[in-house]
This record gives sequence, structure tokens and C-alpha cells, in this order.
Amino acid sequence: MPFPTTPILDDFNRADEGPPPSASWELVADTAFGLIVLSNQIKREIDTTTAAQAWIAPFGNDAEVYVDIPARSEPEGFTYANIIHNEAGNLDGYLLAIVGADSSISVSGTDDEVQLRRWDNSSSSLISSLSIPAWSDGDAIGLRRVGDRLDGWYKPVGGNWTRILVAIDATYDLSVDGQIAVMVGPFSGTDTLWRGDNFGGGSIQPEAADLMWFPPGGDIVE
Repeated sequence: MPFPTTPILDDFNRADEGPPPSASWELVADTAFGLIVLSNQIKREIDTTTAAQAWIAPFGNDAEVYVDIPARSEPEGFTYANIIHNEAGNLDGYLLAIVGADSSISVSGTDDEVQLRRWDNSSSSLISSLSIPAWSDGDAIGLRRVGDRLDGWYKPVGGNWTRILVAIDATYDLSVDGQIAVMVGPFSGTDTLWRGDNFGGGSIQPEAADLMWFPPGGDIVE
């Protein structure tokens, strides 16, 4: 199955506004600050905070989400693409993160990384991670969930989408009121650089032909 299979929901090509970026968005649970539209992209409402917004319409368990990152964060920064239950005090679900080498959640502490993580009661834990070449302006990330399977996708600037992480996790059933969202930080410090664009996603249909993946140099993952 190619990625993405769903349309761009918001290209932010309009007059500056927010937060929220439009009436189609709402705050992510337990996040006090949102995102604004500025010069046809999104940025944090306040540059010294973590900010997040969820697309209001629910899409269910079998869904995907993706976002372009035309201007990256400082080395301690992160961007999350989320498929979640968006409930105050009980933020559950899954995310794909792209994090800088100096991020507090970096595994290596030396490389930029893409990570699959799970939300449990508004706290995230690592499922899998992969070091990548230096995160660049214009890169994009995406997350797909079909059944219990999670696929993490990455597109370098000027390149193509590639599935780089795969995992199985049956902890949460997001078939009722599952939403997609974007979150950006760091947790502390000032970062005026980050911008987002072309947020997309929605419900997808699983395909039996996509049940196996051949990772480079590895065994079949079913």
C-alpha cells in the first residue's frame, strides 16, 4: 500500500489566524498551548512551550497522519504525528516522532532519530527507534495504523516516502473517536524556527497485499 492514501486536510494557505489554526482543530488533551497560522504555515502559539492541535473529526483505528516540516526545530526539538484518544488526563494512542540529537527523548544522544512511541495516560514511551541523517528543512513524517500494526514513514526533502519502522501493538482500540494530531516542542527552552505544513490523513482500508515488509538486510516482518 502506498503512503499516503489520504488527502491533505489543511495546507494553511490563508490569512494568519489562531490558535487554533481554524475551526476544524482543537487542543490536544493536557496541552495548554496550540498552533497558529503564520505566512501560510503553522507554528507554535508561544515559542517557549510544547504546543499541539488535533483535527476535530474522528477517523477511527485504521488511519494515517502526516505533516511536512518546512523549517526544523533546534537540536533539542521534536515533532509528533499522532493517532490518539484525545481525552483530558487520559491521552492514549500512538505517535511517530522525529527528534533532534539533543532532545530529552533521544535514544542515541548523538543522532537525529525517528521513533515510534505510545501514549499512556498522557505520557509517551518508546516502542522502536531508528537513527537518520541530519533532519533537514522540508522533511516529512507520517504514521499509519491498521489493526494492531504501526508503520512509521519518513520523507527527506526532495525524496520519496519510505516505510522505516514497523511494530505490532494491541494496547489501544482507537475505532471509536480516534483522532489525528500534530505536536511540536521542545519541552523547555526557546525555539522560534519550527514550521509545519500540509497536514493530512484520515481513515484507510487495510490491504492483504501489504501484510509483509522486507526491511533492508533483514528478515520478513509479518
